[in-house]
Amino acid sequence: MPDWEEIGNAIVNYASNRQAQPVIGFLLRNDSSRVTSLTAYVGRYEPTGGNILYGIELTYEDGRNSDLVGTRGDSSKTLSLDNGERINYMVIRATDRADGMEVRTDRGQNFTVGGDGGDRHDQNVGSGLLLGFNGTYKSGQLWSMGGIFQRPS
Repeated sequence: MPDWEEIGNAIVNYASNRQAQPVIGFLLRNDSSRVTSLTAYVGRYEPTGGNILYGIELTYEDGRNSDLVGTRGDSSKTLSLDNGERINYMVIRATDRADGMEVRTDRGQNFTVGGDGGDRHDQNVGSGLLLGFNGTYKSGQLWSMGGIFQRPS
């Protein structure tokens, strides 16, 4: 078990929906290692015609893969983090769905995925080591999410 303490960002954008299908909570986290790659799946949100996040999958430093949360949508984009590379900026955009995400690393990577609608939710990136995500999904789409990061020592 690692000797770190996590920072759990608030699950942004919990949307109240009274349709028959339940909103399902998720926690993507491997207690023994950090995230080394993040694949986000994007699809079209018919009411607005814009893109939103449909799903997310993670790969961890120990080689294990998370379950897919949500669905694969129409396209995907992957952020791969090198050994020791840290995230120094993360914003999740959301209103009634998780619209998109922007990530920047200390090695100059800029990763933008999904739509640019929704409100900005700046994530506390702590030490910059991404441990996972938590949130909710419904109808094959991500409804809310927040990053889980290692606290600075």
